[in-house]
Amino acid sequence: MKWKHRHPEKYKQQVIRYRLRHRRGSWARATLSRHRHKGYITEITSSELTEIARRTEHCYYCGCEFDWDPKHGKCLPNSPSMDRIDNDQIIRKTNIRIICHSCNTTKLDRTHEEFVEYCKTVTLLNGIM
Repeated sequence: MKWKHRHPEKYKQQVIRYRLRHRRGSWARATLSRHRHKGYITEITSSELTEIARRTEHCYYCGCEFDWDPKHGKCLPNSPSMDRIDNDQIIRKTNIRIICHSCNTTKLDRTHEEFVEYCKTVTLLNGIM
């Protein structure tokens, strides 16, 4: 029997400590794993995504600062989220950016251009601009 099965609580604490020390790498591995599970083809490695994450502190669209702390499957509005710029089924280094969960949820399957136009329409209709 493996150590992690004999000591489940110690193993769980060890995993939590690792994720806290390696926030962006853990996020990158989990993100790519979820996308592969959904059927996307990934042509980016977790190391490449981790490097992009290290350079990204704020959402591309709204500018909020990311909360990189692991949430164990839960997303907060300012949790980082990988966005496919043109919604291609193939995830490439040149086709992604990291945005906040709120913006990615609002963007849905829109392209970058469609999302920007959508935001303009919302602001115009609500008298913000």
